[in-house]
Amino acid sequence: MFIISSAINLFVSLGSMCALDTVGRWFMLIMGSIIQVSALMTMGGLGTVPSPSYEARSATVAMIVLFGAGFTFGWAPIVHTLSTELPSARLRDTTYRCGSLVHVATNFVISFTLPYLLNAGYANLQSKVGFIYSSIAFFSILFPYFCVPDCRGRSLEYINRLFEANVPARKFQSVKIEPFVQIEEAGESTTSDSTQT
Repeated sequence: MFIISSAINLFVSLGSMCALDTVGRWFMLIMGSIIQVSALMTMGGLGTVPSPSYEARSATVAMIVLFGAGFTFGWAPIVHTLSTELPSARLRDTTYRCGSLVHVATNFVISFTLPYLLNAGYANLQSKVGFIYSSIAFFSILFPYFCVPDCRGRSLEYINRLFEANVPARKFQSVKIEPFVQIEEAGESTTSDSTQT
């Protein structure tokens, strides 16, 4: 199962790399989140079946693999891209460190609580734990929809200009801003997108 899951995630991550600049970060985050939430909800629903059959147990395992594929398609690769291209140069290192800290802390909380939610003697939820995690994961659909701009095809300087102009995150692809002009010491003027004016 580990080999099958790793092989699927390898191909999904390769597809994710190819699709990143084609369909955009925003779309991939939302689609990855929808896949994850759907897999967790289905897994939780299968957990409500009394005395589950072999097929129901196999479907539960398949939902775990599908959840991993959704994560590998969306959030796993794109978080690193966004945390380097969205912040200004001055805040880029701090933003990436804060993101890594949140990632490690979240992994710790999930790793610590999951055995207590799954196992007999504690909550004994088994695969019904999918209902808990899917309700939390639902916010991973809302967050990019309202807060994550799509920056495909934009230079870092252009992204900074969009933020300076207070363009809403959902309109980053549709709004066009004239590049600003920098005056260099030699008296030549160049735009922030490295085109001559």
